[in-house]
Amino acid sequence: MHLFKVIDKHIKQELPFMATENIIMAMVSAGGNRQECHEKIRTLSQKAAERVKI
Repeated sequence: MHLFKVIDKHIKQELPFMATENIIMAMVSAGGNRQECHEKIRTLSQKAAERVKI
C-alpha cells in the first residue's frame, strides 16, 4: 500500500502542471500568441514548482 501512497503524492504534485497545455490552448483561442503564452505559463510553472516541490 505504501507504493500507492507515493504514486498518489506524485500525481497530486504534478497534475496541476500537466494541465498547462489546456490553459495555453484556451489563451490562444482567446487571441493570444502561442509562443508568448507558452513562455508565460512556463515561467509561472517554474515559480510555482519552486514553492510546491520543496
